[in-house]
Amino acid sequence: MQMPVACFGCGNRFAAGQHLFGQRVACPACGAAIDIPFPTVAPPAQQIADQDEEPLASKPQKQIVATNDDSNLVLVGSLVGGGGFLIIMMVLIYANVGGNDTNVSSGSPAAVASGSGAESGSTADGDGSPGGENTVASPPRPRQSHPYDTSVFPTPNFPELGEYRRLSDRSQVQFVQLGPSNQGNTDPGSQMAFRVYMPTGDHDPQSLGCVIVAPAGTDLLRGNAMDNDDYHKETLPYVEAGYACIFYSLDGGIDDPNRVTLAEKLAAYQQFTRSGAGVINGRIAIDFIRARLPQVDSQRIYSAGHSSAGTHSLLLAAHEPRLAGAIAYAPPTDPRLFLASTLYRPTSSSYEDLRGFLKWSAPVEYIDNYSSPLFIFHARDDNVEPFANTEATVEKLKLANKLVKFVIAERGGHKEPMIEKGIPEAITWMNQLQKGEIVEEIRP
Repeated sequence: MQMPVACFGCGNRFAAGQHLFGQRVACPACGAAIDIPFPTVAPPAQQIADQDEEPLASKPQKQIVATNDDSNLVLVGSLVGGGGFLIIMMVLIYANVGGNDTNVSSGSPAAVASGSGAESGSTADGDGSPGGENTVASPPRPRQSHPYDTSVFPTPNFPELGEYRRLSDRSQVQFVQLGPSNQGNTDPGSQMAFRVYMPTGDHDPQSLGCVIVAPAGTDLLRGNAMDNDDYHKETLPYVEAGYACIFYSLDGGIDDPNRVTLAEKLAAYQQFTRSGAGVINGRIAIDFIRARLPQVDSQRIYSAGHSSAGTHSLLLAAHEPRLAGAIAYAPPTDPRLFLASTLYRPTSSSYEDLRGFLKWSAPVEYIDNYSSPLFIFHARDDNVEPFANTEATVEKLKLANKLVKFVIAERGGHKEPMIEKGIPEAITWMNQLQKGEIVEEIRP
């Protein structure tokens, strides 16, 4: 099977073989990057059996550029190479991935099953039957009505803090495990781990701001344990600028993502969905600060994260009013775009309610929820998450009159610009917020 493909850089047309579907290739004429989509046909019955929806191919396709609505076709722009050609990639997105029973953008997260899952036996007809009058629908599984509501689960016990280990003249750190204080507890967040960073010296109560940071590097379908204890590039700059910092784990981590079985992936996915895509972990981190760090001003707690952790930071801010602001570096703001090809993989049907999860875990679905200021950073030549996706989300936030500062790096790729420019700019932004200054968008 072959698919005709056109390069939007030079206009050259060629046929892409089936082995290239879902891949990024170089145009044989000009060398520009071209993303080869999967054919727009209905997936096999065993794939993504979202029984609240019609098959994907039966949906009408709107031939428009989607930036402020839920169109089925989204044109994603990305800058490619030193020539700066604008490559437009069509990514097929299912507009109502989670079903029509919940208005996610209004602030009510789509319902997920307790422990992840969707109702069984429901169809597009909405009556639980496949159309036959004598068919009896399977009873629905119990659903957790608010996946981000931490009141569903008790706050875990927090241990007393120990001694700090000095990292430099200006910073110190200690490691905290919740597990020993919560033995036998299987609730989300009960087995979390923290690295607690603090500026050296004595600090008066409520005298410090604090930044909470989750680990990056996931596929947005699982959480993450904390990385090696010798990696501090995404935390130490805040501490050396005078902030406390909490680095915390997300439920559903995998020891070695490069050597993992499908069963391990599914177990991690289940844990991650139970934690509200990590939102419960973020809320517990805030609870921990309020319970164990009297030096921190509870009105000056910010979330921050890079890439998948940037997605988490924005999602947390959409559901956590106790944050003073949120920082996101190169965040995939819509997991449905980031994982578009995943929906067509044979193993995708193993992830229960995958379409629903990708919708209710998308920060872009909660534009109206944001009440605290946002700092968003992205490099134009990012080769992991297209700059155009973030730019479109920022425009949505502005149209909704949200206070957002969008800082742009012209080059550097996915990560290095955050270290060199993003974090220093974010620290300046937090300092400005604390002084009551209005923060406008920055363009180079």
